[in-house]
Amino acid sequence: MTTLAEFIYTRLLRPAPVRRVTNAILLSVIPNTVRVGRAIVHLNPSDPVISGALALRVFERRELAFFTRSCREGMTVVDVGANVGLYTALAMRLTGADGTVVAIEPHTESRRFLEMTIKANAGTRTQVHVSDCAASDHEETRLLFVNPQNKADNRLYRSEATPYAQSAPVQLRTIDAILVDLGIHTIDILKIDAQGSEFSAITGAANSIRNSPGMMLLSEFWPDGIRQAGRAPERYLELLRDLGLTLFELKRTRLLPLSSDWPSRLIGSRYLNLIGIAKT
Repeated sequence: MTTLAEFIYTRLLRPAPVRRVTNAILLSVIPNTVRVGRAIVHLNPSDPVISGALALRVFERRELAFFTRSCREGMTVVDVGANVGLYTALAMRLTGADGTVVAIEPHTESRRFLEMTIKANAGTRTQVHVSDCAASDHEETRLLFVNPQNKADNRLYRSEATPYAQSAPVQLRTIDAILVDLGIHTIDILKIDAQGSEFSAITGAANSIRNSPGMMLLSEFWPDGIRQAGRAPERYLELLRDLGLTLFELKRTRLLPLSSDWPSRLIGSRYLNLIGIAKT
């Protein structure tokens, strides 16, 4: 599935000169904050992609609507790849004083705006924990490769978009270990956008997922990114099913069983929004 923002940025604006001009225009109109529902989100003024799309109200509208319908008071939400805190802020507003949110964001610049977003929504009295690690299946220090043109496209592997020159050390940790340290034993919603590193992140959350009947997973499924991270996208789907998740594609406003024709549809930068629901 290609969103409007993705179509504009990866196709219409693909020529470098056009993209540079467009980025400059977008950066000039990004406000300090936007409201998404009842949530306040602090935008990164140097990010023309995610913050630009939020400023123009074209960012993940269907995904946000689905998340808003699914998130309820008292839930525990884990936001992997929190960026500036959009889903974290929505979860704070929707889960309320009895809710818990764990926001995982390894990119220092994005995390600064995430902290500002959390502070702006602190009136909800939700328990919020921020981790500066990258979610993985083991613990070590690695390099996080940063995309200088897209502050949400940071990866644990080198690529054309994330050169070695734009990198910084980051600590890898498992989601299971992060949650154990916080005294959290079950998850209600796990949202993950890890730019192709979803396989490792989910492997490191296996115990938490098994201990969470009825848990809902919201995952970007980008086969090309998973391959670039050194994994087979088919194995990612197998892993999710082995963990007891029934898989669906979020298409428009409906959940459809994940069809077997995804390899022909998801080529290059194309991805789909994968929903997994654990057995109760």
